[in-house]
Amino acid sequence: MEKQTLQKLLDTKSPRLGYENYDGKSKVWKSFVLVTVDSEKAPFVKCTVCSTLLKYRSRDGTNSLSQHLEHCSNKSSSQTRKITDMTGYSKASNATVPPTVKSQIAKDLVHMCTSDIRPYSIVDGERFKAVAQKLISVGTQYGNVAVGDVLPCSSTASRQLESVVACHKSELRNKLAETVNVGVTTDGWTHAITNVQYITTTVQYIDKDWKMHAHILATRPADEKHTAKYIGNFVRDILLEFGLQKEANIFVTNNAANMKAAFREQAWVGCAGHNLNLVMSHALQPSTGDDPEYALPEEVATLITTCKELVTLSKRSNVNRQLESTLKQCVSTRWNSILIMSVDKNRKYRRSCCVCWVISTTMCWRTLLPYFHHSIRQ
Repeated sequence: MEKQTLQKLLDTKSPRLGYENYDGKSKVWKSFVLVTVDSEKAPFVKCTVCSTLLKYRSRDGTNSLSQHLEHCSNKSSSQTRKITDMTGYSKASNATVPPTVKSQIAKDLVHMCTSDIRPYSIVDGERFKAVAQKLISVGTQYGNVAVGDVLPCSSTASRQLESVVACHKSELRNKLAETVNVGVTTDGWTHAITNVQYITTTVQYIDKDWKMHAHILATRPADEKHTAKYIGNFVRDILLEFGLQKEANIFVTNNAANMKAAFREQAWVGCAGHNLNLVMSHALQPSTGDDPEYALPEEVATLITTCKELVTLSKRSNVNRQLESTLKQCVSTRWNSILIMSVDKNRKYRRSCCVCWVISTTMCWRTLLPYFHHSIRQ
């Protein structure tokens, strides 16, 4: 069992933990007890002075225990009263912080973001707030301690990755074990800079309280040729890791031939969003002259081309930064981007774009509908 998991059991005073005295020859055993989990011995001991968990095996000897006990004893003997014990300290959770302090913290955050090249939005992150709250709690309990005594270095933090992943993965497995079936979605993509190919697999399900849940199981490199067999085995291995290889699962992918073939033996459904995007993309393609009856009206083709040029101009001239909501260009890799290319939401730009918007909104649907029907049939 990982130390982090054991520490969580200790903090919550779990009944799974037990302690045994050890009749060793060393005097340090007067200050340590062996730790048991579910009545089985764990390779850890607990200091009775400060309740710290230490990894211990009989072959390691007691040098590390002696060093800890010496440090622990010196710290406890020299430690003064906690800040919470001082007269006049308020433990109320609704204590107000002076505006001058908040202003100074805001300036410090500006210096942090500019020096460390971090986005200002970092202060809005839930995990950042959780760490900040933890630091405040540490200061409340131990006083004005040095930040170096609290914050680990980057190497120490990175070593915690495996244990954190294992803990969250175990929790997710237990949660998913209660499901009868799940919807599985998967797709491949390529990193624009490194050109490394990845496959991401996600699951969605509705619990007994009719609440929707979605989880990303894995995003892993897929450096082999994306054949149907390779994709099927790739996704199957991920589902097996989470105990989700269930016959009632529903697989949802795009309409690519390799994706459809990969899950031909399972319940497969084509992605509705992908289908609509294909219909929209095909229906609004410029006319090639092959089928004049269902050719895209010239007015609509001109409207789309003009809007694309308008968005390009606004981006190159830095006008886009001055708008309430920035303009989005229509590109083939951004789903249904032709629908979000409208510019009517921007008040500063509405007057110059009203002609395009009036044309697009007053186009009779009876004129466009046959072209969409023709695209759906194809």
